[in-house]
Amino acid sequence: MPAQDDSLVDAAIRDERNALRRENTELHRENALLRQRIAVEMLQKATAIEHVNAVKHHENELEATTAGLRNEITKIYASSSWRITKPLRQLRQLLSRTGRPLFRKQVPEALSTDPPDNAAAQPTQPIGVFLHLYYEDLAGELAGYIGRVPDPKRVYVSTDTPEKAGHIRRVFTEAGLGEMTEIRVVPNRGFDIGPFLVGFGKEIQQHDIIVRLHGKKSTQLGEEAGTVWRRMLLDSLLGDATRVEAILAALRRRPDLGLVCPEHWDGLYALYESPIAIGSNLVRMAELLARYNVPLSAGTPIDFPSGSMFWCRRQALAPWLRFGFTWDSFETSGEEARDASLAHALERLFLFGCGLENLSWARADRLPTAPYIV
Repeated sequence: MPAQDDSLVDAAIRDERNALRRENTELHRENALLRQRIAVEMLQKATAIEHVNAVKHHENELEATTAGLRNEITKIYASSSWRITKPLRQLRQLLSRTGRPLFRKQVPEALSTDPPDNAAAQPTQPIGVFLHLYYEDLAGELAGYIGRVPDPKRVYVSTDTPEKAGHIRRVFTEAGLGEMTEIRVVPNRGFDIGPFLVGFGKEIQQHDIIVRLHGKKSTQLGEEAGTVWRRMLLDSLLGDATRVEAILAALRRRPDLGLVCPEHWDGLYALYESPIAIGSNLVRMAELLARYNVPLSAGTPIDFPSGSMFWCRRQALAPWLRFGFTWDSFETSGEEARDASLAHALERLFLFGCGLENLSWARADRLPTAPYIV
């Protein structure tokens, strides 16, 4: 019996050793596969890093090229030939069957940022400042920009809840804007356009000169890109006292100048194939223009003020105020409903309004030292 027991023990040990060997072999196989997978991933990572570096190098080359081109354009603007040919650039494009121009200047001229004389810059009546603030955390930033608008001025702020209105009131009061500011809680319809044309339609009629602002975040682009875009637009319109005075002087010296808007952010061209286009807004835009017998097709070249931010005279808004829009005219605000909405169509029609009123429009310089036309 003892010999038989020893035999059974030896057999059990052999079986266990064989099992361990098989397990060890399997572990070695899995380890080899893991090492192979890691090697592949490291190769992919190295390739990705190489691609990123190549892209960065290309971006640097593009930035250098852009800087050179802007310098050349600045030289062109300073040349005598540019001044001599100015009349040729003022030809109107006749697109409506009535013979009225769609735009007074299809290619707008950049405004000078030379400090105007005091008489031209002196306000004759309160400037109307219209701001929509869905994101109340931007109240401090916008109050800082609005503070650069010279007195006398009246400030009109729309938002969608009493809580937001209370916060905005506190911030604007601390910024010294409390007494001149009216804050209204309005329905969350029509994005920032409904609150402007419906919420403050009567107030627009009380001011000859208006600056229209928007607490724009562009959340679909991410926080950093949205902030860069918003501040680029605001700086273009209200960057400093010299810029504001130059825009106001241009509006007062030139009765035919209806609207001054920022240039388009360069980042749009990197994010979208055709950012300045009619897109899915054709039907709504055509319906609105039909009232004025202005034809529109998908191929019609257009332009518009990015972010719906601009300086203007009241007359430039008249074609859209005549519609008598109500809150029911506008869709409920929501990013998924922005395209093809009435608000988006109107945003792309603000410059058409200048043409309908026989007014011109212009771009505000982004860089006072290097003005250029977009």
